[in-house]
Amino acid sequence: MIFSSRTLSLRYISQKQFDSLKEDTYDVVIDLSLTNGSLTYGELYLKGSTEYEVLFSCYVCHPSMCNDNLSGISLVTEIAKKLQKKKTKYSYRFLFIPETIGAITWLSKNEEKIQKIKHGLVVTCVGDSGNLCYKKTRRGTSSIDNAVIKVLEESKQSFKIIDFFPSGSDERQFSSPGINLPVGSLMRTMYAQFPEYHTSADNLEFVSPENLKESFETYMKIIDVLEKDKMYVSTFTPKINSITPEDLRSTLFIF
Repeated sequence: MIFSSRTLSLRYISQKQFDSLKEDTYDVVIDLSLTNGSLTYGELYLKGSTEYEVLFSCYVCHPSMCNDNLSGISLVTEIAKKLQKKKTKYSYRFLFIPETIGAITWLSKNEEKIQKIKHGLVVTCVGDSGNLCYKKTRRGTSSIDNAVIKVLEESKQSFKIIDFFPSGSDERQFSSPGINLPVGSLMRTMYAQFPEYHTSADNLEFVSPENLKESFETYMKIIDVLEKDKMYVSTFTPKINSITPEDLRSTLFIF
């Protein structure tokens, strides 16, 4: 039996069609061509008081699935709408891109912007009823890791922390060698860990407004931590032989 893409798209084969296939060896004909094309993505930049950036990225390539895709789009949109009304220290960049190829394309077209990104999160699977789960950056000790973990610990809710691994969503592209951006991913039930994943059961009944709201509020608390985070540097240079008690009282040492 030969399947041609003109008669049956294997990418979108239904479960019933798959189950009806008999155990056998199949020849698959893929009818394609290699031509110049285009890739469409959405990008929003909100300028803060500094040029240093926080990146929020979600993917738009399969929005018919509510948790694994559409929930991320919804949450990132709401974060952007909220921050548009605020004065912020950081500048914020929001990407709505096809997964994998979109991140690769954006990185290749924006090399001059990469070094300005100081923190980042990939937003996906934020609408289901599972506990929050954070996948660390490749470094594992970045400021964004500390901020997320601080917010999760203070929530007094159950959560899960997992180390970075080189697969998953676009955190792998942003963390790839030569790029090395501090980008983690905060989700609820991790992709591929719920039975509805990549099926038609990942629908509006699988997500809830309450879970999306909790995810949104958690993200906003993380932003608040990043915005308030500061490093104090003493401008006082003491001379060891001339320090007075008044000098010590007027000097702030931060360790």
